[in-house]
Amino acid sequence: SDSATAGLADLAETDETEIRKQAVFGLSQRPRGAGGPALIKAARTNNNAEVRRSALFWLGQSEDPRALALFEEILTKR
Repeated sequence: SDSATAGLADLAETDETEIRKQAVFGLSQRPRGAGGPALIKAARTNNNAEVRRSALFWLGQSEDPRALALFEEILTKR
């Protein structure tokens, strides 16, 4: 549900790195790409490099076209 995705997105912003990383994993497991936007936000803006790296990893494992657009943006620095 949307509330589960929102809750995981909130956890990705907590102070504890391991909790953030687990929340990012949880977002990657949401059905039908529901966690995609929150993963992209974490990859772009999370202040913890480990969490950003984890979000990018899980986005790379997805078949979400939004993830491909993010990687293209990062690689071409647009």
